[in-house]
Amino acid sequence: MNGDEYAALSPAQIWARELGAGHSCSVTTMYRIRREQEQSGVRRRQAARPAKAKSELVATGPSRVFTWDIAKAAGPTRASGITPT
Repeated sequence: MNGDEYAALSPAQIWARELGAGHSCSVTTMYRIRREQEQSGVRRRQAARPAKAKSELVATGPSRVFTWDIAKAAGPTRASGITPT
């Protein structure tokens, strides 16, 4: 189960391949072995995401930039800013 060809496969998929090759064991046993060897997490390579840069507004003079953060604006209902009719 530690081979490169199995890196992105689940134990059920590995079991199906090995069964086709003539090897037999249960899927439960494969999960147990992975837990014992602390390999029960994600095994494929994960994409490294770059941190997002926060946008910045820069005023070049008076009255050049107007902004309003509505993230914490109180509304008529708790979850939305839409007025119920």
